[in-house]
Amino acid sequence: MGKYIHAGTGISSAEDPTQAGKEAVEMALEKLKEDGGKKPDFAVVFCSGGKYGKNDKTIKKFVDAVHEALTSANKDVKWIGCTTAGEISNYGINFGSAVVGVIESDYIRWGVGYAEGAKEKPYEAGKKAAKRALDDLKVDKYLDAYISFQMLKKKHPGELVKNKQFVMLTLNPGFTLKESGWENDILDGIKDVVGVFTPIVGGSATDDMRFLENFQFVNGIVSNNLCICAALYSNLKLGFGLAHGFKPTEKTGIVTDAEGNVLKRINNKPALDVYSSFVGMKKEYLIDGFKSLERLKSMPLALISFTSKMKLTETLLKKSKFMQLIAKNPLGVPDINGIYWLKVVNNCLANDALLLNSKIEKNLPIVLMKFDKKSVFSATLDSIESSCKDMKSPKFAIIFECAGRLLLIGKENIFKCYELVNKKYGNMMYVGFYSGGEIGLTRKTSSGIHAYTCTSLTIDDELILE
Repeated sequence: MGKYIHAGTGISSAEDPTQAGKEAVEMALEKLKEDGGKKPDFAVVFCSGGKYGKNDKTIKKFVDAVHEALTSANKDVKWIGCTTAGEISNYGINFGSAVVGVIESDYIRWGVGYAEGAKEKPYEAGKKAAKRALDDLKVDKYLDAYISFQMLKKKHPGELVKNKQFVMLTLNPGFTLKESGWENDILDGIKDVVGVFTPIVGGSATDDMRFLENFQFVNGIVSNNLCICAALYSNLKLGFGLAHGFKPTEKTGIVTDAEGNVLKRINNKPALDVYSSFVGMKKEYLIDGFKSLERLKSMPLALISFTSKMKLTETLLKKSKFMQLIAKNPLGVPDINGIYWLKVVNNCLANDALLLNSKIEKNLPIVLMKFDKKSVFSATLDSIESSCKDMKSPKFAIIFECAGRLLLIGKENIFKCYELVNKKYGNMMYVGFYSGGEIGLTRKTSSGIHAYTCTSLTIDDELILE
């Protein structure tokens, strides 16, 4: 039974999208009541992209059902969601399902904003969505001010300076075979509104590794071209987690030329030459491998759709020695806290440059990372442990885990990851999804774009005063 926050989670694997949306919400609402709640203030909804997001009609049926069920419980409820490559909840890992998490608390404020055109103008979309979310956030000038006043009276400045009450959640379009994910520019737009030190946590939509079309939804609206932001102001303690498990090697260098996502030179040598020597392969092998991927992208959409339905794309990613080589040998950039931000090589470009998954700057140290199965497996629990650190009663978590981790450690091992989470945090409710890109932070770092990573946000059932 919740004290300051009440929560509930629901799940459905019904074939019919309308039935699935209705069942998952109704189950979450029932669990909310069992936890002492009455009606939800906020909800997050994640569903199978391949099952319920196969086309515009099926996803609209799903979203309409979710919206009707939620607004029947509270006409003013705010909610966000997207399609996934796998659904995460305290009921375990599921594929081909829908999960819903609902929250009610007098001590948390929510504001939701969104912007169309995330693909055409990602920076502007991120900026608009963040601003609209903050405009929608209504702070209680009496209760919130009183708690802040009491906290100032009771807490040492050393504790106050670490306190984080504002957070921005974000969901974005994600990449397909035909389009990039735009996360860098979207995140820059959000940061332009909230600043670089406000925690930003989220993920990018995907579609069960079909790589065809990803959907985002907010307050009953559905699109494949949205940046969604949900601003929260919390009088309850919050925690943040981030882990990937890759280990640094002794193969290092300095970024001597870079622009945006393009890594041009390492140690004043072409980046491709250095990376190929790092992984012990001829650069011609890497060039041919990326050309094969480009040929896959250039296939007619109908053929891509067929291969996706037959799960040939997913099979290719799993069995391709080239893809395994790239996936298990990302580059890493260490920050001042010794945390390595993974940079995945996505392509070879002219002049032997490398296209990375996220931006990189000149004069940074760069390291070849290695796949360590044990520590990569442990990253899920490590992330959640970090976000629950120092919490007495972790109540509700939202988890964003890279879909690439399904390929790295295997679906059979992913189930075991969350068995360990439930064993340690059996009383905590959570929902999440396997994403096409993760945004998150640790206690010591600002928010950024990550790969092959599990990021998490946890809400404690304890006031910031305590």
